[in-house]
Amino acid sequence: MCARRAPRDLADPYGARWEPSAQANSVGDHKDRLMVIRRFLQSVSLIAFAACGSCSQESAGAAGGGSGTEQDVEGEPTPGSEDVGSPDEAPRTKELAAALAKTRTNAGIRSISAIAWRDGKIAAQAAVGIRDARTDAAATPDSIYMIASCSKPVIGLALALLIQDQPIDLDADINVWLKWEKPPRNPAFPDVPVTLRQLVTHRSSIVADDDSEYATYARPDPDPSMDAYILEQIPNPEMWEDFAPGTQEEYSNVATTLAAYVIEKAAKQPFSEFCQKRIFEPLGLTDTGWFFADFNEEQVARMARPHDEAGKPLEHFGFASWPSGQIRTTTADMAKLWMAIQARKAPFTEMLLADFEKVPFFIIADAEGGTFEHGGSEYGVGAYFIYDGSGNGYAFLTNHEIPEEDSDALDVALGGVLAEISGVKE
Repeated sequence: MCARRAPRDLADPYGARWEPSAQANSVGDHKDRLMVIRRFLQSVSLIAFAACGSCSQESAGAAGGGSGTEQDVEGEPTPGSEDVGSPDEAPRTKELAAALAKTRTNAGIRSISAIAWRDGKIAAQAAVGIRDARTDAAATPDSIYMIASCSKPVIGLALALLIQDQPIDLDADINVWLKWEKPPRNPAFPDVPVTLRQLVTHRSSIVADDDSEYATYARPDPDPSMDAYILEQIPNPEMWEDFAPGTQEEYSNVATTLAAYVIEKAAKQPFSEFCQKRIFEPLGLTDTGWFFADFNEEQVARMARPHDEAGKPLEHFGFASWPSGQIRTTTADMAKLWMAIQARKAPFTEMLLADFEKVPFFIIADAEGGTFEHGGSEYGVGAYFIYDGSGNGYAFLTNHEIPEEDSDALDVALGGVLAEISGVKE
């Protein structure tokens, strides 16, 4: 089982590699574990934040200018982020920079980039550490990171847009769009169709992942066509669980990729192009793309290189199931995206987003708390975001694979501080 985008990222954005035997049996189990972590964050985060306050004056200069000191803290404005508020104008950037520097030192990780917004405005944005150990280049707020499974909700947004374009029955057999001679079926339940609703809610009975790993990944991009991957994986009897589609939850990267493939077939347009034209470009996400090749030379120079648990630099990579976790972006672009969703900014109207947030489509929705979130991990990277219905939210990215024994401490240090700054009620 590959470490990337495993079910653990539903509950813990930074757990280590979880094998199937150690995974919870359902998305619900992961959500319950996340609530425990949240309550713990609430109880200790203010203590951690207060501890960082004493170092805010020491890091004030670094937060504003990237002095290249040991902490390597940056807080300069991100190009193109003016419409969401520049971080130098954000009132709590220096506090965040101090907290990130302390967290990075304690956790011993290469870099962290984080952003928090409150009432629809950027409250703080900063980055600390080294984005590439090969060159000792410092991380900055405009550093570009792979966000692993935080890519999945973008598939959900693409589906919401597709539903606006044409009649889409979420409960129809996906073969309506695939048109395979032999429809995709769990071989143990040949009479039960697979539907889009099952795919986007992780109830398709398709297994969690394929057997690929870092050593077999493409460098830096896989074949953008999903045809070969889908036609190899889905007809394989070993890629199906022993329960019927629609009866249980099982987080699945393979099913996620199949969902993107169905959208591509229904839209009659390459999936990455659909996202570029309908989501990234309209919202001004100029530092966001599905493939390494989507970025120009200047952007490649800003990329945060992945690093393994020991801090060893890895190669930039991609994988055949790329829709399940291959987006690269900045914290500023993540904030733009989720602030646009919160504000119901065109083309994302209230009606269009109804199913995305209520079904929901590849996002963890907490009906009681009114929050929406996702985490992600991949070899050498980690990511997390959360937003609420009141214009508040935050995101953080790292380029270091976090050992399981350190993940909860990192969640406490980062999640607690960012929740306090953003006002998100976790």
